[in-house]
Amino acid sequence: MIRGLGERGVTVLLSSHILAEVQQVCDAATIIGHGQMLASGPVDELIGTSTSYRISVADLEAAASVLDRAGFTAELLEGQVIVQTTKDPSALTRVLATSGIYLSELVPQRADLETVFLQLTEAAQ
Repeated sequence: MIRGLGERGVTVLLSSHILAEVQQVCDAATIIGHGQMLASGPVDELIGTSTSYRISVADLEAAASVLDRAGFTAELLEGQVIVQTTKDPSALTRVLATSGIYLSELVPQRADLETVFLQLTEAAQ
């Protein structure tokens, strides 16, 4: 219903602590913490674009090493490799495949509105 109102040009002000729903329904959001506006703008801009990928491979250490040597930022974390990059993910699959390392999983990592809220309010303390 709320999304339908917005699509018809009606401005809806929604105040909620259920940020997953806010992210799904709202075009823009304002984050307030400790009585101050901490951030405001389109939800997609507040969240940002994905610049990291979670990959799974048979040899994590070898993959991280190969990616580091190729100029990627790779970190071993809980049985997976997290790769920070602004490059197309095909570049990282190509680098690994050239070294004989094949992906079993490649998942873009994207923050959600709740994560952004927690980071901003924690930093404002």
